[in-house]
Amino acid sequence: MLSVPDQVLLIVVGTTALALILFFIFSLWDQIRAAVLNEAPFVSAPEEAIDDIVAALDPQVGDAVYDLGCGDGIVLRALHAANPKARYIGIEKGMIPFVTAKWRCKHLPRRAVKIRRDDFFETDLCPANKVYVYLYAHVLDMLLPKFKRELPKGAIVVSLDYQFSDRKPDKVITLDHRGGARGRRLSVYRF
Repeated sequence: MLSVPDQVLLIVVGTTALALILFFIFSLWDQIRAAVLNEAPFVSAPEEAIDDIVAALDPQVGDAVYDLGCGDGIVLRALHAANPKARYIGIEKGMIPFVTAKWRCKHLPRRAVKIRRDDFFETDLCPANKVYVYLYAHVLDMLLPKFKRELPKGAIVVSLDYQFSDRKPDKVITLDHRGGARGRRLSVYRF
């Protein structure tokens, strides 16, 4: 028979192991689901592109900046650091990226940064005057009618690396990073 401290240790170790296994399964499931449903998988924005993303969005007091598919929250944290007086809303469908973003943004004021586990196709974008996306071109094309319908006049959309098929960007910013194929260009659209 195990002593009480040994029983407690066994329970703690067993629970931790189960949590890690479930975390791995959910993470794998999110990636498989994204591949099967032709959605965008979670890929964090390259660190070296973050300052350029913040500069392109140029958050101001009173802005409502949405990050669609916010992943681990890296862009939201950088935006908040640049201007804590704007409002930032991250939308993430994947369980693991959502939990990671919530954890990494937990120190930021909730009135300024909100992260919601939701499908951005179902999210009301009417309050947004700035939107950041790092999504494949075919996903952007599916979002275009929603942007036209819901974004207020003058709203901007900043896309890292990918562009709409049927809409030319108002501005293209070439990023001079040596970090590889990701994070090479920002496309800015005004709606």
